[in-house]
Amino acid sequence: MQNLKNSFFSIISILIAFTNVEAATLDLECKITNEITHTGFFKTNSEFKIETDNFSVLIIKMPPEGSIVLKENFNNYMNNIYASEYKNLTSKIAFLQKDIFSSENKKKWLFKYIVIRMNQTIGFEAICSNVM
Repeated sequence: MQNLKNSFFSIISILIAFTNVEAATLDLECKITNEITHTGFFKTNSEFKIETDNFSVLIIKMPPEGSIVLKENFNNYMNNIYASEYKNLTSKIAFLQKDIFSSENKKKWLFKYIVIRMNQTIGFEAICSNVM
């Protein structure tokens, strides 16, 4: 488990090394494709929304439960957005990457959300697209 965490953080560190670029506000609709740890907490095919101003905050809106706001560590790099928060031995990490292989008129984003707390990792993967 520790090797998996170290590998994930190594990949994120490499991705953060790219040049910073400005981007417009994102307003995405998403669908969960996979639960990272099968707890039943995040249900496959559930829909949610992501909003970001691409400069300081990423908001995950998961009705009816509410919202998750990540703003302590926010980075916007070419085709990638990384946001995280660390509180009370709990790490919340979100990673949003533009799918460069999707068609231009239906541009998709790949999303991963992970919560790591003492001896427990939960989270999900999703595919997102711009709100029309």
